[in-house]
Amino acid sequence: IFAGTWIAVYLGEVIPEGETEKSRQKSMYSFTVPAIGNGDTQRGGAPGFEIDGRYYGGMARFFNHDCMPNMRASPEQVGKMRFIAFQAARDIHAGEELTLHYGIEFFHDHGLKCYC
Repeated sequence: IFAGTWIAVYLGEVIPEGETEKSRQKSMYSFTVPAIGNGDTQRGGAPGFEIDGRYYGGMARFFNHDCMPNMRASPEQVGKMRFIAFQAARDIHAGEELTLHYGIEFFHDHGLKCYC
């Protein structure tokens, strides 16, 4: 897979911003899609939301963490559809595991430690 190649999009249940904190514990399979323009829909912005792949989703929910990952995640928008997409950060060789950097917040939020 050559650097810059789009690999996958993250699929799952769409949860409105803030609902995870109110109604349930944040899932280990949850990705945040940030608000656009402060989330002010009156001014053309869009609120943030979470995509939770805990119960269903695509292959992207199985990508593992690495402090030196070979992919990057980025919020994207096509028309009015917003999503998280994964792109090769460098050339990835056949047989190499696809990895992401989950971020320090992930480990803190779930009481885990990174062992990279």
